[in-house]
Amino acid sequence: MQVTGIICEYNPFHNGHKKQLDEIKNSAEDAAIVCIMSGDFVQRGEVSLLDKYKRTGLALKNGADLVVELPSRYVLSSAEGFAYGGISLLSQMVVVDQLSFGANHTDPSLYKKASLLLNNEDSSFQETLTQTLSKGDSYPKARELALKNALIREGIDSKTIDSFLHSPNDQLGLEYQKAIDSLNSSIEIKPFHRVGADHFDQKIVDSTASGSYIRKQILENHSLKDLTNVLPQDTQKVLQDGLDHKTLLSSKDLSLPLNYQLMQLFSSYGSASDLSFDLTNDSPMEGQAKSSRDILQEIIGDSKTDQELMSRLLRVYLSYPDFSELAEQVKSKNVTHSHITRLFCRILLQQLSHPMDEKKRMVYISPGYLHVLGFTDLGKELLGRIRKESNLPIIVNPASDGRLLDPKQRVLLDEDIEASNLARLLRQKNSGIPEVPEVSRRFIPIP
Repeated sequence: MQVTGIICEYNPFHNGHKKQLDEIKNSAEDAAIVCIMSGDFVQRGEVSLLDKYKRTGLALKNGADLVVELPSRYVLSSAEGFAYGGISLLSQMVVVDQLSFGANHTDPSLYKKASLLLNNEDSSFQETLTQTLSKGDSYPKARELALKNALIREGIDSKTIDSFLHSPNDQLGLEYQKAIDSLNSSIEIKPFHRVGADHFDQKIVDSTASGSYIRKQILENHSLKDLTNVLPQDTQKVLQDGLDHKTLLSSKDLSLPLNYQLMQLFSSYGSASDLSFDLTNDSPMEGQAKSSRDILQEIIGDSKTDQELMSRLLRVYLSYPDFSELAEQVKSKNVTHSHITRLFCRILLQQLSHPMDEKKRMVYISPGYLHVLGFTDLGKELLGRIRKESNLPIIVNPASDGRLLDPKQRVLLDEDIEASNLARLLRQKNSGIPEVPEVSRRFIPIP
């Protein structure tokens, strides 16, 4: 059995995703596909359009064999954290041979060379990084320039480098390779050549469209008009049902909950000048209730960037109740929009920051368990192999299987349950249709 992993969101599942799955299935007679998929919140810092079970069903009907949830702590991290969480789970399954991802550049050696440079920063790289950051540029921009100079020194032409560094899909692929290298994983990358619409395209190209374009059209027009050629029939049916019953979600649905949470967290601060952080302060003793200051400190960690962002947020949050408008008001030159919206979601869900090392870099560890969202008959067979060959706890029913997890793993699962319950309540508010609480929901078997 040739097992291919995909780290995905399917928000929503479209023709480009379908083509990727078809190509993998056609590449080998015994091909199996494992998807590590975000749950009810996605990496751009939003709630997902469709719930994770509907997206799981669409993936399984269109070629996936096993769908596992990527914990939201990793989803709402940087691209580096998102990639590390997904790759670590695929690696610990033991049975996964290769990783497929959409890309503009399909030469694996380019990703491997760039990964080696980033994982082993030499003095020239660090000097460029420091100089660029000192000018007030964002870390992603500074890293991009340092990597470009390093790749030029490796003999790669400038045009290829610019194209590679400015493709969001290629850059996510680079983060996958970095995670593979840092974990010493045997998984090989298999970049899948994207054709048609690009990541940022706001138009239809050859029966394909970007996920952002599809979501924008649906949410603005409240219709699938003009999208039927870019979505599989199964997706169209599920989305139309969501439109009819008002169960599709967007960032607007997070506005009121976020503002309420901000009011609670900022309740002990009189003004932005009061928003100081004692990084040496001990955590509350066991049994002692955490204050809003304690909670806020745990959410942002010791990131100076996020501390400054929170100070700006305190000044304006009551004047801009809309989620997206508030993000625009607090953005700055050195902070990306998606970084802000991910922080908003972490505040909303009160999720802790990943710890940092002595160089103020995030430290990631594997989630260490599999929360199964759905599988086919072949996926069931694959799960049997994973049980035999790996030591990962497998969660099929959160209500009963949670006992298999250690305390840190249980925190991650509980965070996902809370995130899904919030999304469930938002859908119920809009539709008036009751839904089963997350802890009582189970996997989706597809023959």
